[in-house]
Amino acid sequence: MNLDQALAGSGFGRGDLLAIAVGEGPGTADRPLGVAWSGGSWTGALQIGELAEIESRWRPRWTCWSVDPLRILIAAGLRVATCWDLAAVHRLLFGGWRAGPELIWAALHDLPAETLPSAGQLDLLG
Repeated sequence: MNLDQALAGSGFGRGDLLAIAVGEGPGTADRPLGVAWSGGSWTGALQIGELAEIESRWRPRWTCWSVDPLRILIAAGLRVATCWDLAAVHRLLFGGWRAGPELIWAALHDLPAETLPSAGQLDLLG
């Protein structure tokens, strides 16, 4: 089942949120693609032509943690009409420069940022 069929079969509507994640790969067409919406999810290979058809037919509000996945798609030729960059929205709503997925998640769930796990140098007593 392709992405368009998955959207049509799940009650997806024109203008609905469509979260997108693009994986690593040597070329644009070789990258894995993950898409999620309120009624389901889909994974497959990145096909710009198919995404252009999704853009034209459904006109989704593409949503991603940062603008990086959309830069890949736009560089490959996809023209996006509406996009929500969650990091940029987080910076506008909460201020500051740091806006990784963990901070966005914490802010949306009223969790203090100080309690987030952190990576770093371990010490003997830590």
